[in-house]
Amino acid sequence: MPLLQLPPEILAHIFDELGSSFFHADLGRLTICRTWFEFALPLLFKSVTLIPLTLRNLLSSGVMEEPLFQRSLETLELEFAGFKSTPPLPLLFDGHFPWKDNISSDLAKLATRAHQSRRLRTLRIRHWSYGVPEIPFNYYLSLPVLLDLLSLGNLSVLVLDLNGGPYGPRREEEQQLHICTVIGALLSTLRVLHVRMHLICPDALKAPGSNGSLHLHTAVVNMSLNFSPSGFIFNSHSKRCPSGEGNLLQLKTDMQEQAEVLASRMSSPRIVRILTRDNPACEMLSLDILTGKTMVLRYDAPWDAGGEFVEKD
Repeated sequence: MPLLQLPPEILAHIFDELGSSFFHADLGRLTICRTWFEFALPLLFKSVTLIPLTLRNLLSSGVMEEPLFQRSLETLELEFAGFKSTPPLPLLFDGHFPWKDNISSDLAKLATRAHQSRRLRTLRIRHWSYGVPEIPFNYYLSLPVLLDLLSLGNLSVLVLDLNGGPYGPRREEEQQLHICTVIGALLSTLRVLHVRMHLICPDALKAPGSNGSLHLHTAVVNMSLNFSPSGFIFNSHSKRCPSGEGNLLQLKTDMQEQAEVLASRMSSPRIVRILTRDNPACEMLSLDILTGKTMVLRYDAPWDAGGEFVEKD
């Protein structure tokens, strides 16, 4: 029997096995025939990765207004990469990003569409800056818009890697927008949390209530920051929000204590870690809250990767 003559429920299973990445790798794979297209298009929309220029184009095309897009979306990834990224983002000759003037409104529209996507469960936001630190990347991803995206209901996976900014204490009007409490409130529904921000505090690991088990099984806080102004790698650490005051050792101790409280409320904890960097050696140190042991990770290793244990003196 020809493939497309199989029962719809079997065809749907076959297309699910292909996965969204199969069609994202080559959009020409959508155009086999009309029946194929009807099964493939929802799968294409199931997982969407956007850079600012792609977001601008999708909004202009009206695709995000389609009910099929909103019904299909399950995973949304936002990638904000600065200079020296791969692939590089389009840049005009005057050094101006063509999407800069629209990015705030574009993200606000995206947040509205995301709130209408009832199947959306995974949100990943990655924000890097390389080579030109004077570009105000925190302007592109404003705190109000970020908080709007984080207010999505029923998220089960949240990856929030804001290595690219903001680089200093928040402005006075922004200090009232405490993102850590918003992240903490999401712990009642999340299964996986990965977070890295320039400003952070233990509230990011403080789940609502004081008892009751959580379905959360993975929580990783990366307090190591790095970017490369003028080609030189610069390593730093997160500071306590909202002012950026206080020392790293006390912040790490407080984060560790709150992570231990969080782990005690997790029904089936798998990974609970605090990542920092050993400045003299520039090594990534991963403190396993569940075992109390510390591992050394490769510079570019995934946050939940294994490594060599550090021997205590």
